[in-house]
Amino acid sequence: MKRIITLVLLSFLSYCSYAQKADSTHAVHHVTHATTIHHYKNHEGHTVQSPTYYDKAPEGATAVCGDGTYSYSESHRGTCSHHGGVRKWL
Repeated sequence: MKRIITLVLLSFLSYCSYAQKADSTHAVHHVTHATTIHHYKNHEGHTVQSPTYYDKAPEGATAVCGDGTYSYSESHRGTCSHHGGVRKWL
């Protein structure tokens, strides 16, 4: 019985550690006055804002990605790539 309790406790602590790291990773991406917004060139050569976390849908966003970022993609091709796919088109 002690082994089961120990395993459950260790699993829980491990999960808490993972969740804390995930939360801190996401917090870095939320846009504030000090956050740098990144851009990339799409397949048509246009400069587009990279998916970024916001508290609410920003003007010009075209999709919400699976990880909660907002995308500014100009086409469906590759939208939210590396961000969990498209959760919702705006």
